[in-house]
Amino acid sequence: MPTNLTLDTFIDRLIDEKHAGVSIPAENREQMKQEMMTALNKMISLKMLEQLTPPELTEFQRLEDSNATDDQLQQYIADHVGPKIKEKDVFLAQILGQFRDLYLGPPTQ
Repeated sequence: MPTNLTLDTFIDRLIDEKHAGVSIPAENREQMKQEMMTALNKMISLKMLEQLTPPELTEFQRLEDSNATDDQLQQYIADHVGPKIKEKDVFLAQILGQFRDLYLGPPTQ
């Protein structure tokens, strides 16, 4: 998984691209970045959960319901999703591309 610094740079570039030539007050930009980071992290999480089989997803939900720690949930995902994703960079690039398209609109031909 990329570092938050990398995702932070990605989001900064999206904002710059969408609002090119427009001055955005610092506090507004920071709020936009926080909201976008939350949305991007949710999208990454959902795409990873989609890799679980129905029994694995049931087990994951059981862990959540039992108030497992974030570390325990992340470890479960690492153990059960990680091995299924052969090209992690490609997987993440696809998610970032989808997020970009949602924010900026699909590229024009």
